[in-house]
Amino acid sequence: MRKITFLMAFVACAMFANATDLFCDFSGKSIPSGWTYITNNPTYPDPGFYTASGTEGLKLNFEGQGMLSPTFGSANTVTVILNITALNENTKTGVSDDAFTITALNASDAVLATQTIGKTAVQTGDNSVTLSGTDIVKVQMIMTGYPNNGTKYCNVNLRSITITIPSGIGNINADKLNVFVANKALMVQGIANGTMVEVYTATGARVLAQELVNGQIQLDNLSKGIYVVRAGNEKCKIVL
Repeated sequence: MRKITFLMAFVACAMFANATDLFCDFSGKSIPSGWTYITNNPTYPDPGFYTASGTEGLKLNFEGQGMLSPTFGSANTVTVILNITALNENTKTGVSDDAFTITALNASDAVLATQTIGKTAVQTGDNSVTLSGTDIVKVQMIMTGYPNNGTKYCNVNLRSITITIPSGIGNINADKLNVFVANKALMVQGIANGTMVEVYTATGARVLAQELVNGQIQLDNLSKGIYVVRAGNEKCKIVL
């Protein structure tokens, strides 16, 4: 039987006071697990990749292409960084004043906040926006226009996307929540049956969501590591 160690609230708060990141890296010329590729062009169903050294990345050459992040622990502020390795001049013309539209979503996919990067503001390197809203759990990034480098409109080599969550998955409060493991089940005390219990990795990715039945949820598929259990408004840190 795996052993679970319950950490006191002040320890958990200290551990999650710093920022955590979700990182989407396209240098492997594939879509990272958990991320969703978006396109509205039926003739271009699969992502194309540049392979030249120094310009690796997801090729965005149509408006409407982009990425949707995995679900992460809810946050009220996130910073999104698009790292671009190359702007490739082409013969396209500008349709939109904004090259990128970045949107914060809640668990129901409702839009909580939107930020844009203007077509003349896009640069090689890091392009950053900050989104604020209540219970942000996903971020969508879409190329809504062609960047302009001052001479021509361009396609984009997107090297990576980083989502920084300044407060981790939120403040940890274990005053009312008590948990322990028994027979591969997480026993949760202080929360009513029927409450949705969510389990997140230390980086804020949700790996489990179950309703509490007879004071427990099953942990059969979780590997050893550090997790945060969230039930209602209560959170606590656990180590499997």
